[in-house]
Amino acid sequence: MTATGPSSLPCRFEIGASRMWGIGFLPLGWARFMAHDANACANLICDGERHPAFARFAIMGDVLTDPAARPEEQLAHIAETLQSLMQPHRDEAKIARMHTALVAGECMTVQELAETCAMSARTLERLSRKYFGFSPKLLMRRQRFMRSLTAFMLAESAHSDTCWSAAMDEEYFDQPQFSREFHEFMTMLPREYAALDRPILSSFIEARARSWGSAAQTLDGPDRA
Repeated sequence: MTATGPSSLPCRFEIGASRMWGIGFLPLGWARFMAHDANACANLICDGERHPAFARFAIMGDVLTDPAARPEEQLAHIAETLQSLMQPHRDEAKIARMHTALVAGECMTVQELAETCAMSARTLERLSRKYFGFSPKLLMRRQRFMRSLTAFMLAESAHSDTCWSAAMDEEYFDQPQFSREFHEFMTMLPREYAALDRPILSSFIEARARSWGSAAQTLDGPDRA
């Protein structure tokens, strides 16, 4: 059982022919299911059965690795298990307000984000690290970056002649600023990323945008917790 925490860095992987289930928690989901703070698991990749933050989900392993179990049975088992593990949380309304404001992308500063969420900057910082995994400032930058990255990849999958300049979010001052942030989040330059072969991720983003209406989990609203 591979488990990952909130991410702000890339993960390179190769995989052969396989079938797997993926379960992703948005911040509200993290609050309802996880006993550990999100920032303690930031950019973490681990064996979920052995890590204390994720070990409770290992009880699904027998059914999900049973070759005789039909996908419908496995899905029902996932839903049933998660329903039994989920706990309401007192901060849900605040988390949802913050999440909605981040996805909307209309706040230019942390102070604006705090005012939009009707909370103090200190409370915003605490909730941000506890349930989102990062500081409010980094989250705002990550949203801006993801809007640009997914715009590029969706245009690329449609065989468009788009370039990074066309996909770049309007909040960026110029191309050099975008390149610096791209390197910080992806540990490479935009042109280096564009030259990579990305068969799994490209197909996933295109299919997700088509079926879910958003190309990446960071662009989902809180109603999908």
